[in-house]
Amino acid sequence: MGAIVSAYRWIAGGLYMIGVCTASIVASLLVPVHAWDPCLKSLLRGLFKVLFIRVDVRGTERVPRGRACVFMSNHVSYLDLPIFAAFLPGVIRGFELASHFRWPLWGSFLRRMGNIPVDRTSVFSSIRSFRNARRRIESGDSLVILPEAERTHDGRLQPFKRLPFLMAIKAGADLVPIGLSGLYSIWPRGSLRIVGRSCALAVGEPVPAESVRSLSVDELLRVTRERVSSLIVRP
Repeated sequence: MGAIVSAYRWIAGGLYMIGVCTASIVASLLVPVHAWDPCLKSLLRGLFKVLFIRVDVRGTERVPRGRACVFMSNHVSYLDLPIFAAFLPGVIRGFELASHFRWPLWGSFLRRMGNIPVDRTSVFSSIRSFRNARRRIESGDSLVILPEAERTHDGRLQPFKRLPFLMAIKAGADLVPIGLSGLYSIWPRGSLRIVGRSCALAVGEPVPAESVRSLSVDELLRVTRERVSSLIVRP
C-alpha cells in the first residue's frame, strides 16, 4: 500500500506542480508578482490536499504584520519551501540552490516568483545572494532562511551556519523562528517514497529587530537555534 500511495503522490503532485508553475509564469507576465501571490498561496495549499498531507499550522498570530521578517527554520525536505509559501502570512520568498534555476520549468518559476539563487560552493556568491536578500527585505518581502544549509540526514537538527545570521543582523528585521515536524517521516532524505499523512509548522516567539541588531552573530545563532529546536516535536 505504501508504494501505491507514494506512486500516486509522485504522479499527482508532479502534474499539479507543472500546472502551478505554468500558471504562475504566465500570470507573472500579465500582473505584478505580488498581485499573484494570494493565488499562489491558495494553489500551494491545494498541493498538500492533492498529496493527502495535513499541515497543522500553529502560532502564525506571532508573525509581525505590516513589515518584512526573516524566518529561520530547520530544513527537512523538498516540501519545506512550498509549506512556507503556502501557510506563512505575507509575501514569502526563499533561497534555492543556483543549480535548481537551470531546471526546466521549475527554474523559470523560481526566477519569475523572485526567489534567490545561492551557490554554496562559493563564499563570494553567497555574500552576493545575501545582499540581494537584504534588498528584498527592504522592499517589503519576507524571507525564509534555512541556516542548516542542507536537508537533515537523519531528521535531527543540524549545526547552523553563521553567514545567515550576519545577514539577518545587517537586514535589521524581526527574526521569526519556525519549527517543522513530521516531514522527515513523510519524505526522508535519499528516499523516493513519500508516505505519511500529517506534519506541523510551528511559529515561535520572534526576536525583535532591536534585539537582532544588538546581538552578536554567535549570540543570535544560539538564541535562534534554541527557539527552533523547542518548536520541533520529536516522534
